Amino acid sequence: MKVHTGSLELAQPKSEEVVQLTENSATLELLFQFCYPERHPDLNGLAFDTLAELAEAAEKYKVFSAISLCKIGMRCVFRGIRLCNSSILLMMDLGLHFP
Repeated sequence: MKVHTGSLELAQPKSEEVVQLTENSATLELLFQFCYPERHPDLNGLAFDTLAELAEAAEKYKVFSAISLCKIGMRCVFRGIRLCNSSILLMMDLGLHFP
């Protein structure tokens, strides 16, 4: 996971201690999907609040790929624009940004 994030590292099991995270399970499940070597989750149709929670967690744990998509997704939701992830990624590749 270190390749895909700035701060998450695979924990080395030293004890059976459980670490409590402040984020809810739905947010963490989405966030972790950005850390695996697979296609990123489809953020289309997510509520603005859900995207905001995901963006906050992505910033906290430095999951860079999620940060960019969340920002664009939140702008789209705010403006009532519906784009698929492939359109968002294409715009990012071309260096296009929302004003």
